[in-house]
Amino acid sequence: MPVMAYAFRDGSGLFGGLASLASVIALWNCTQAKEARTAITSGTISAIVGFLSYTFPVFLINFLPGMDVPGLYGAAILAFAAGGATFGGLAWAIRSSLSKKMGWKDPAQERQELLHRLLAIQEELRSVEQFVTFLSIDVVGSTRMKKESDALSAEFTFTEYHRYIENITRRFGGRVHSTAGDGVTAAFDLPGPAFQAARAMQSGLFEFNAFRNKLEQEFVLRIGVHSGKVMAPGHDVKQVNFASVIDIAAHLQKLAEPGTVVISEEALNGIPSLDAPLTDGRLDCDGVAARMWRQRVQVETQIVPN
Repeated sequence: MPVMAYAFRDGSGLFGGLASLASVIALWNCTQAKEARTAITSGTISAIVGFLSYTFPVFLINFLPGMDVPGLYGAAILAFAAGGATFGGLAWAIRSSLSKKMGWKDPAQERQELLHRLLAIQEELRSVEQFVTFLSIDVVGSTRMKKESDALSAEFTFTEYHRYIENITRRFGGRVHSTAGDGVTAAFDLPGPAFQAARAMQSGLFEFNAFRNKLEQEFVLRIGVHSGKVMAPGHDVKQVNFASVIDIAAHLQKLAEPGTVVISEEALNGIPSLDAPLTDGRLDCDGVAARMWRQRVQVETQIVPN
């Protein structure tokens, strides 16, 4: 453009304006670089192209009759390259500084930063993820038992019942997670001890009813067992209040027949060697396959000869 302006004696400033516009576009291109190194390289290349864009047309036009357009020294290409690198780096630095002050962000860069933050949050949440087995325990017909019994006897007996459940839970390495009325939810690190605790709760009811139950009706339990992952803040399972694992354990408990334990396939898969026979057939609860354990009752008899 400057060559054309000089050769044709253009006094309108059109060619000079176009040349300035090309320079501004080159600098703008530098500001869009993601790194300073890329901006400096872009500025250097733009300056070298600008040098060649001037010297090559001068070389050609000077072959025409009556043309004598002044050219540039060959060594000036180094000055052009240095200037382009400097201006490219400065343009990028100014744009970066303004972006921080004004809150401007490149959409791609902003998306990448959000992805990094999202992954960091997910990793932090997963750091408290635990595999836990929950027991949901409920007394069959507890409302009727309280209604038909003396209030003090009911208070004493149900307090003893909660101690009974808590003692067995602790014996097998678990802890009581929560209580709601007569329902108790217990948590275990492994499904094996959880299943053993559930069976012990059912098996020990004979002794409990004989010596600690002051009501006319006997205690009968339904128990559901399920395993899964939960997000435990501070690795404290008691802080977990809303989890599908707990809900499914409660649903399995409601599915269980009185005096039985219903355990999900997920929990069974975590038990290396099962030492308790399960009933035939699989149950389905909210899409979760499960099996039932029922206590075997042995009755000893003696044949008396006639």
